[in-house]
Amino acid sequence: MTRFTGRPTGLGTAGAHLYACGPAAAHSPVSDPGVDHSPVSDPGVDHSPVSDPGVDHSPVSDPGVDHSPVSDPGVDHSPACGPTGGHSWDCGAGVDHSPALGMAAVHSPIFAAAAGHPSACGAGAGAPVGVLADLTDAPARPPTLFQPFAHRRHPAAERAADESIAWLRAFDIEWPPGQWAEIESERAGYWWGLFDPGAADYERYRLGVDLITVLFPFDDAYSGKYAQATPAQAVAWAGRWQRLLDDPCFAEPCGHPVNAPMVDVLRRAAAIGTPVQYRRFAEAVKGFISSLGWEFAGQDDAVRADMGEAAACRFYTAGCGGIIGILPITHDLWISDEVACRGVFRAYTEAAVLVLSLYNDLFSYAKEQAEAPHDVNVLAAAVREHDGALDTAFRRVITLHNQAMDRVVCLGSRLRALGSPDLTHYTRAVEEMIAGNLEFGRSAARYRGGEAALPPYTVTRTPPPVPLGPTDIATFAWWWDEHRLTGHRTALPRHTRLRPLTAVAG
Repeated sequence: MTRFTGRPTGLGTAGAHLYACGPAAAHSPVSDPGVDHSPVSDPGVDHSPVSDPGVDHSPVSDPGVDHSPVSDPGVDHSPACGPTGGHSWDCGAGVDHSPALGMAAVHSPIFAAAAGHPSACGAGAGAPVGVLADLTDAPARPPTLFQPFAHRRHPAAERAADESIAWLRAFDIEWPPGQWAEIESERAGYWWGLFDPGAADYERYRLGVDLITVLFPFDDAYSGKYAQATPAQAVAWAGRWQRLLDDPCFAEPCGHPVNAPMVDVLRRAAAIGTPVQYRRFAEAVKGFISSLGWEFAGQDDAVRADMGEAAACRFYTAGCGGIIGILPITHDLWISDEVACRGVFRAYTEAAVLVLSLYNDLFSYAKEQAEAPHDVNVLAAAVREHDGALDTAFRRVITLHNQAMDRVVCLGSRLRALGSPDLTHYTRAVEEMIAGNLEFGRSAARYRGGEAALPPYTVTRTPPPVPLGPTDIATFAWWWDEHRLTGHRTALPRHTRLRPLTAVAG
C-alpha cells in the first residue's frame, strides 16, 4: 500500500504550491510581489482545509491512501513509505528553501547541485548541467519527482462512484469475459473525487465521474487483453468519432462497443456547458481520437524506441487533454478565446497534459508490458533506447516530468498575475488534478501495483532552486521560448485583411 504522509493541507497560504515564478523571481514563495496566492484572491474558490464545509479533507475514508503523520506532524521524511521501501515523500518541512542554500540544505537530490543559484522563469533560464546530471548519469541515490501540489477529495466521491457504476451497467453492454468484474473493482469514478474536488455542483461533478468511468473501458477496446478491434478498425472508429464530437446529437453508430455511454457523456457536456466550453473540450478529445492512428497504425517505429518521440505521441494518445479540457465545464469557468490562444495559457495547459500523460505511462508500465507490450509507452521507449536499462530510462522520464512540472508552476504564477478570478480558479483546478492523478497512479487497482515495478524514487514538494529546462524535445521546447509565450496578436493589420478587387478577363 502506498503511503502518502504529507499533510492534506489544501491549497491556501500554507499550501504546497505557492511558488512564485514571475519574470525575475526565484522560486521562493514570497518572491513574486505582484501575485497574491492567498485563498481570498479567488472569490469563487476557498482552498483552505478548514473553511470549506463542502469538502472532506479527512484521510480515513480513502482506502488507497494513508495520510498518517510520522514524528513531524504531517511530514514523513523516511525513505521507506513505498511498497518496495524505496518511494518516499519529502514535504520539505523545517527546511529553509531560500535560493541561497548550499547543497547540504536541500532534501531533493535532483535539485541539490545548483542550490546556490537564484533563478528567473523567463526566456533562456536553463538548468545548470549539475541539476539534470543527477538523473541522466544514474547516481547511487534515487531520483526525485517534483510534485508541489496538495490533493483533497470531493465529499461525494464514494456516492458518485457507486452511481456511476450503476449508470454504466444500465447500457447493457456485452463485455468480454472478466472485464465487468474489473470495472466494478477498479471503481475509476471514485478517483475523479481526487481529480476534480472543487467542481461547481454535483451535476457537473458527476459528468466528470462518468467520463472517467467509461473512458478506461472505451480505451481498453483498442488494446490490451480486452481489445475488440484490429488496429485498422480502431483507426476507423476514430474517424467516425470526429463527426460525433462536432455534434453529439448526430450520434452516428461507429461500431465501438462502448459508444453509447460515451455519447451520453458528450451530450450532457454539450447541454451543461456553454458552446465555447463544449467546443474546447471536444477539440481536446479530438486530439486524442485523431492521434490514435499514430499509435495503432503501426507505421512509426520511432515512437517505440525513442523517448522523445514516444512522449510527443503519448502527449496526444494518453487522452489527458480531454481530462483537463472538461474542467471549464465542471467548474463553469469563462476563459475567452483571446486568453485561451495566448502562448502562456497554451504552454501551461500543455505542460499539465504532459505531466498527466507521464503519470499514466510510468504507473501503467508493468501492466502494459504484461498485457499490451506493443502499445506506445514513454518509459518502455526509454528502456529500449537505453538497451534495457530501466533505471537510466526511469531517470530520463523523471527529468522530463520535472521540467514539465516546473513550467506548470512558473506559468501558473504568470496566469494568476493577470488578475482574472476564472484564470486563477482554472490553475487551481489543474493543479489539484495533477495532485490527484499522482495519487491515482500510485494507488489505483487499475495499475495492479505498478509503482512496485518502478525503481526507487522520492517525491518532493520542494521547488527546484533554478528552473529546469528547456527540454530538447521539439514538441515541448517552445514552452521556454519567451517570444512564443508572449507574442500574440489580436487582429491582422487592416491592409492585410482587405484585398482589392481585380477584373478578370473572360
